[in-house]
Amino acid sequence: MRRPTKHRAFQAVPRPRPARSAGSLTVSGIPDMILWARVRIAAPCDAAGSRRWYQTDVTAIVVACCLAGLLAGPRATRIVSDQTRRNPMLPASGCRAPRWPDQGKAQPGGKPRATAIVFFRLLLAALFAAVGVRFGPKPIVVPYCLFFATLAALAAIDLAEHRLPRTVVYSALAASAPMLAATAALTDNWTALDRAGLGAIAGFGALFAIHVCAPNGMGFGDVRLAALVGLYLGWISLPTLAGGLFLSFLTAAVTGLVLILFRRGRLHTVLPFGPFLAGGSILAALFIHP
Repeated sequence: MRRPTKHRAFQAVPRPRPARSAGSLTVSGIPDMILWARVRIAAPCDAAGSRRWYQTDVTAIVVACCLAGLLAGPRATRIVSDQTRRNPMLPASGCRAPRWPDQGKAQPGGKPRATAIVFFRLLLAALFAAVGVRFGPKPIVVPYCLFFATLAALAAIDLAEHRLPRTVVYSALAASAPMLAATAALTDNWTALDRAGLGAIAGFGALFAIHVCAPNGMGFGDVRLAALVGLYLGWISLPTLAGGLFLSFLTAAVTGLVLILFRRGRLHTVLPFGPFLAGGSILAALFIHP
């Protein structure tokens, strides 16, 4: 006798294999982890219920940036103190350069003053917190904290000695390139990395042209620093780079006019351009959006 066949609806269906979670430690789960991280970083506010998570993470990243700035303050102070004590102060003609608190009072290898350490702790804490507010919980926060710390140290050195040490600038460039490349790989934002390279070339070329036309008015240290500035501002957008350079020249011109009006300087007074380039770059990175 023939056995009756079961209806198709009651036939056994193979059970689907459960998908691997993002936290799986197997080799096949690594791509899932990378994709999960990219989605989590690139679009934290896609879902309606994730805005509270995003705000919480912004608060956490701001607090972490403040703590990082407090910890990085002594290191930045050490760099500034070593660079200003290593060579004698060479003020430009007609302009008195301010003295760094430690210069002339301690030998290389000594401890910086407590006031300088406290100043840099508070300064870097404020700058790093601004970076956290500007970019939120994204990997780009780490390179920009390095960028702001480098600008603060170079501005202090340039104010004290009217020079921008090439070792500091080259070290920042060498550390920034792989950090930005890793950020582009993690967030899948290769367009920003291309803009950063183009911005570095544009910033270097613009100030190099001024240096060739007026070598006494624009030192080559400013040209090197413009490459670093173009690298980071170009990451945001090329208009941000243009705005940063414009703010730098504008603040330098206004400062020169104020010094002349109050008879603190003359028409041919040479001002260090590094602090203005650093200040304009920080303002552009924080407030000029694409």
